[in-house]
Order: sequence, then structure tokens, then C-alpha cells
Amino acid sequence: MKRCKVTFQPGNRKIDVPAGMTLKEVINTARLDFDFPCGGRGKCGKCRVKILDGAGQPTPVEEKHLEREEIEQGIRLACMTVVQGDLVVELPYQETPKHKILLATGERDIKLDP
Repeated sequence: MKRCKVTFQPGNRKIDVPAGMTLKEVINTARLDFDFPCGGRGKCGKCRVKILDGAGQPTPVEEKHLEREEIEQGIRLACMTVVQGDLVVELPYQETPKHKILLATGERDIKLDP
């Protein structure tokens, strides 16, 4: 089976994986902190990464969620991009808390009656 080298920027983190894995699977294998809001099913279009080198053709799901200009700049969805060869991938800086939904619903007011 063909092996591919995926390099993540920033940080120059390299991982050797078999061809055919999605970038989502590679990111999880590398234990990188990255958010997949819809669980990696291609429903939300939010797991955007920039392929700096080695980008292939976009999938129909990517064409649905991404503008033509973004695709031309190498933007892809990590959950839909299948590794077929060596890649250099730029992961975006994520400012928002990973568990935003849990934070928003994990609090409630309690009335104290001493």
C-alpha cells in the first residue's frame, strides 16, 4: 500500500500514513487539536484547512461548501479530503473553545434559600 507524508503547519509536524485516509483521520491519528463540528460528515463546511502543497481536485461536498476562489487558494474540508500523495497542510488557529456547546449549556442559575 502506498504511504504518504503529511506535514502540518504551523509546527512542521510530520506523519506518515497510508493513502486513502481522510485528513480528518490523519489529524486524529496525529492527535492534533482540531474541531469537527458536525463530526466529520461534510454537513457544516467548518473544518477548513489550506493545502499548501499537493492539493487534488475538490469533492462535490467541498464544491457545495466552498467558494470557487477558496478552492483555487487550496482551501479544502479536512473531513472530505482524501490523502492520495504527500501533502503540506496549514491548520487554522482556532480561537473559540472546542466545547462551546457544552460551555453554553453547562451552566444554570440556582436559587439559594438559607
